[in-house]
Amino acid sequence: MKKTNTLLKWGYSALCLLGLTLSSCTQEEIDKLVNQAQNNPPSGLTPSNNVPIPSWDDAHGVLVTTKVKALNSGVSLEVGVANAVFFSAAGDTSFVDAGTVKVESKALVKEANNSYSFVPSQTEPNGIAYTNPVTWEVSGNGTVPAINQDLTGTWPDADSITSALTFDNNSAYTLTASTVSGADSVIFMVVGSDGKYLLKYLGGNATTCTFTQAEMANIAPGTGLVQVVPLKVTTNTSGSRKYYYVRQTAVARTVTVND
Repeated sequence: MKKTNTLLKWGYSALCLLGLTLSSCTQEEIDKLVNQAQNNPPSGLTPSNNVPIPSWDDAHGVLVTTKVKALNSGVSLEVGVANAVFFSAAGDTSFVDAGTVKVESKALVKEANNSYSFVPSQTEPNGIAYTNPVTWEVSGNGTVPAINQDLTGTWPDADSITSALTFDNNSAYTLTASTVSGADSVIFMVVGSDGKYLLKYLGGNATTCTFTQAEMANIAPGTGLVQVVPLKVTTNTSGSRKYYYVRQTAVARTVTVND
């Protein structure tokens, strides 16, 4: 589904921010992997019936806040980014202008396709420092009403990836994060050197996910990525329109895949 793919692309875009902090991979290599992944459908998607994965079909907007975690010479770094899109009607796939969009008083930049994003800059290298509650402010425009939404409660979180960073694509692989907390569901992803990837949703308390030997055969050897993303989804109606608010933490590492 196009709306789901858009949400996942924001997760891949967040990986671009890791390029300078993942010492085993250059920025060009990270960007190449991310761009390839954005243009490839997932090789495997196996959601659990017990996991609350939105269909987004009834969404008039999706607003996402992301904490990106990385390691630099053993030092943990955290960067806050944000993305948002708005639709004139539920089921639409093209975006509309929503006026000024802010999260935590930080203005998002409207792109040419009417999507909104906030990425770190030289003056704000760590991006947005999220607090509780997380506050979204949308001025509104046309079919998009003015929105002022506070998101309370525990932020979904994950610690470092502890599974092997070198593995074969001809055997099963278990992707593991040391801890996961506060999530509705967790995305586990393995990306090959050609950008094709495996993706699975599991329940909010999952810390491990096993990709079978048959699934791993789809992963190209070379430099790749693994990612664990716990997320929490909140919905709210403004002006009879339904909006999805996603809070997530993206933890990723570069890997070496052997054949």
